[in-house]
Amino acid sequence: MSRVSHASKMLQLSENSPRKSTQSSAMIQSYVFMKCHVSDSSNPKLTEIAMISLTENDLSHLGSGDDNTHEIEVRCKDSLVLVFDPGNEIQRQDAINSDMSDGDLLKSRKKMQFGRGSVTLIEQFLRLQQKPVCLISHGGNHLDFRFLKMAVEDLGMTYSNDEMLCLDTIDMFLKIDTGKDTACLFDTGRYSLDNVYRRCFEEIPTGAKHDAKSLVMRLIKIYRNSLSGALHAPKLRCFNSIGTLKSQTRPNLESPLKKCRIDGGSLKIERGQTQDCVAQNLLEHSQSQCASVEDCIETFVFIDLETTGLNTAADDIVELCAYAVNKRDLYHDLNGSREVNMKEMIPRLIDQLSIMVLPLSEIPPIPAKINGLTREQLEIRNKECFTIKTARLLEHFLEQNQEPICLVAHNGFKFDYPMLLAHLRRTKTSHPIWNRLYCGDTLPVLRAKYPKQSHKLCHVFSTRFVQDENVPRLHSAEGDVLRLIAITKYENLLESIQEQKRLFMSLDSPHSNNTQSVS
Repeated sequence: MSRVSHASKMLQLSENSPRKSTQSSAMIQSYVFMKCHVSDSSNPKLTEIAMISLTENDLSHLGSGDDNTHEIEVRCKDSLVLVFDPGNEIQRQDAINSDMSDGDLLKSRKKMQFGRGSVTLIEQFLRLQQKPVCLISHGGNHLDFRFLKMAVEDLGMTYSNDEMLCLDTIDMFLKIDTGKDTACLFDTGRYSLDNVYRRCFEEIPTGAKHDAKSLVMRLIKIYRNSLSGALHAPKLRCFNSIGTLKSQTRPNLESPLKKCRIDGGSLKIERGQTQDCVAQNLLEHSQSQCASVEDCIETFVFIDLETTGLNTAADDIVELCAYAVNKRDLYHDLNGSREVNMKEMIPRLIDQLSIMVLPLSEIPPIPAKINGLTREQLEIRNKECFTIKTARLLEHFLEQNQEPICLVAHNGFKFDYPMLLAHLRRTKTSHPIWNRLYCGDTLPVLRAKYPKQSHKLCHVFSTRFVQDENVPRLHSAEGDVLRLIAITKYENLLESIQEQKRLFMSLDSPHSNNTQSVS
């Protein structure tokens, strides 16, 4: 499909929107694709929200499928995913549409309800993006934008950024379809994401997940393929001008590929219940070994850093990824004797934060070759240095999870934690969450368990899991975090991690130029 140069067409504010400055009506700098899941479409309470931020450079790339294109799609983005306990029952159709079984699962994982801290975290994430910012959603005017706005207003709050814009991709397809006979291709009354995907790529996304992040990634693919620089782009709206859900008639966006299968009036989730039962038994055994309640970590936050070098005192972070997982999702009943697909080890309910960071200096050739990033890539995508805004974002992300919290990294005691501590000290942050935070390291645990094997993350992973081309590359922060979660769950390492955990702030930052990386 041919493309129109994205730079040749610029989305403009609606004439009905509040008057903006010349700067705010300039070309959009950050495109934040988003998706919300709710417990009940008629009485929406948020169960999940995903946001992925890209720049015009990413969206205007031709997407030829070469390695460089793949890296841009995987790496040069900031992302935030949050899961919430809605406080009410998840309706069957909404559970199916979100690949989420029921509210009891969210309660057992002790997910927090959408609250004031959630609003602050999302606002901190958006503040980290270069302005002007445009939220993009499929069906957002009637669903996602309204769901988020209603959730914020129910707390008596509003987003302070009056320049935050929003764009519904359904409006773009409606503009394109105006005056055309599309009945044979598309039912214009049902612009579901699956239908649109089938229209753009002439295939059905078989086996595709319907968690919020997966749907956002699918929308990005559609947008880049068919809508980037579209001549029929609709005018933008101001987010704060979005009305309430009850004041509008909602179009039919139900996906024909996601039908609710009901047996005896209830949703069938036997497999999930079995896994949850096994996890609970293993969890109770683990807790019986704990000396006190404080010793039993509730949330494990897996982290990985990509940096300009190995000097934890002087080098800079260029990429940071953190995945927060409840302890109940990290136990399983495999005996570790067979190769499995990594996706089997990744839990459904995960809070995620990934950010790119502009280093203070150039990235030397060797680290750039290893992690696949250059300073120029980060500069043209308007990434910011690690500042107090970055620290605040991390702090609010950690506060969204049930305490006690333990960070988990591979070689974390000698590298990731000292590096992160050095950056936090530069910002002079004094948030109390850091004093309550624990940290563990999978490297000494694996060394004790397998003394005669290589303990590099890539080797440990490759000997246990079937290779999957969809897994982000090695030495990308997100890819390494996913591998670390899979290894931790596959090897049942939680008990050992808890035994050797330390308080995060008790770690001294070594001033060494020869810190060893074992990833």
